[in-house]
Amino acid sequence: PKAYVGNFKDNTVSVIDTGSETVVATIPVAAGPHGMGVTPDGRRVFVSGDSSSAVSVIDTATDRVIQTIEVGKAPHGLAMTPDGKTLLVGVYGDNRVAFVDVASNGIVATVPVANPHTIAIRPDGKTAYVASQEPGKFALVVLDLVSRSVERVVALEKPPRDPEFGYDGKALYFT
Repeated sequence: PKAYVGNFKDNTVSVIDTGSETVVATIPVAAGPHGMGVTPDGRRVFVSGDSSSAVSVIDTATDRVIQTIEVGKAPHGLAMTPDGKTLLVGVYGDNRVAFVDVASNGIVATVPVANPHTIAIRPDGKTAYVASQEPGKFALVVLDLVSRSVERVVALEKPPRDPEFGYDGKALYFT
């Protein structure tokens, strides 16, 4: 019954009661809220701050930040695995994707990806597509989530943004 909206210039997230369509809370988060990820049970919202080095963890029961996870320079897109165990963070300023264990909120692995922007995880939880925005080498980088490695790179002419899978996982869409 709530929506969470990042307010980039204010470094906050607004919580909206979708029934009454009113703002019920405004939560200070890491500077430059950029990406959001939600646990499958809806109990936590993760917010990356691209003007910081952190991801804020919001408890949806209290609508307060309960932890800040240091991930590296300019975290952008976030994606949660379907099982809710791992959060992928595109750490744009450090040219890598960080794998965060949701139980401990600690980084358990990283994979080099040039200027990772946003991320989509296939519904089966085995593969992720990362929008790599390295100038002159734009690409979709395909990650094997089991081995935590780059599976392949699909070169593109222009910078990719906001990959999303269709409902059945058979098609990937991006701008």
